[in-house]
Amino acid sequence: MILNYLFIGFLFSFLLDYFSFKFAKHPFLKNMQKWTWKERIALVLTWPLCLIAFLIAFFKAYFKR
Repeated sequence: MILNYLFIGFLFSFLLDYFSFKFAKHPFLKNMQKWTWKERIALVLTWPLCLIAFLIAFFKAYFKR
C-alpha cells in the first residue's frame, strides 16, 4: 500500500518534471524556477494535495472564472 502511494507520487513528479522541461521555452513557463530535490520529494509525499491544487488552478484557468 505504501509502495503504491510512493509509486504514484514518483509518477506524478516525473510527469510534472518532464512537461516543465519539455515546454520550458513556452512564454508562460519562461520565468519558472527550476525544480530542486526538496520540492520533488515534497511532491512525492504530498501528491494528493498537489494534484487537487493543480486541478483547481487548471479548471479556473480553463474556464476563466
